[in-house]
Formats: sequence, structure tokens, C-alpha cells
Amino acid sequence: MVPLIIPGVYSTTASYELLAAMIVILAILFVIIIKKTRRRLKIEEFPLGPRRPERN
Repeated sequence: MVPLIIPGVYSTTASYELLAAMIVILAILFVIIIKKTRRRLKIEEFPLGPRRPERN
């Protein structure tokens, strides 16, 4: 708790560590949400996908 009170390098490094932790947590949650939505979209989109390669 002391480095947060002291102004200067300690407070900036602590704030950067908090920002980095928040960014990492948000990125992990974002990836989990994308994976869950992709599983739902695969059932709906992939059978009717316009970019599906056609074999002649």
C-alpha cells in the first residue's frame, strides 16, 4: 500500500501493473465470449456458408 501513496516511479509502476492486469483479464474474458459465440454460430452459419468450397 505504501508504493501507491509515494508519488513518482512507484505510483506509476503500480498503476501500469493494475492497467496490465485489467487488460489481461478483459482479453481472457473476450476470448472466452468469442469462443462461446463461435460455437453457437457454427451451428447456424457453417452449413449455409457462402464461402464454402464447392467440389465438382
